[in-house]
Amino acid sequence: MTTITPPQLAFSAGEISPLLHRRPDYQRAQTGLAKCRGFLPLRQGGFTRAPGTVFDGYTRGNAAGRLIDFEFAADDAMTLEFTPGKLRFWRYGQPVMSGASPYEIDTPYGANSLPKLQWEQSADVIYLVDGLQPMQKLSRYALNNWTIAAVNHSTGPFRVQNLDAAKKLAVSGTTGTVTLTATSALFTAAHVGSLIQLEPVDFSNIPL
Repeated sequence: MTTITPPQLAFSAGEISPLLHRRPDYQRAQTGLAKCRGFLPLRQGGFTRAPGTVFDGYTRGNAAGRLIDFEFAADDAMTLEFTPGKLRFWRYGQPVMSGASPYEIDTPYGANSLPKLQWEQSADVIYLVDGLQPMQKLSRYALNNWTIAAVNHSTGPFRVQNLDAAKKLAVSGTTGTVTLTATSALFTAAHVGSLIQLEPVDFSNIPL
């Protein structure tokens, strides 16, 4: 049998599974590549060289860190550099300076927290959690003026609702100093300063 090599006119499928290398009937195999190292396929069918990277600098003390994007305007953004116990700020590839030194603040996040770090941004505020300590609120007031502190929740979040009907709380009042009385030994020292959400179960004394 004569061996033929049909021309390949497009590479838009990128790298494909080796299991498809002998499937000329499959459309992705007709536009795919066995290897694509250092190039990026284009939707139009061609490919181009992959862009390189730029070395902007070292992290604080050249320590392992975590980078988080912080976009506070459509045309302006920053990169937050978290290293154990410290936070520095980068803008346009340069660290934000405070005099002759990079501007930095202390954080409660150690080396064990950085891989677990998750966040959610809202305008000039970003909320951070690591699953090991209370949620932190990072606030931006100026390019070199940031604060971080534990979030003071006044309305939750709350844990899973109690579904045991035998465990109830009686409330001594609705205003002022209120005493909660449990039908069983529910309270521990860990409840001091915590929030408790109560849901009424008896509406017989409430007028229509």
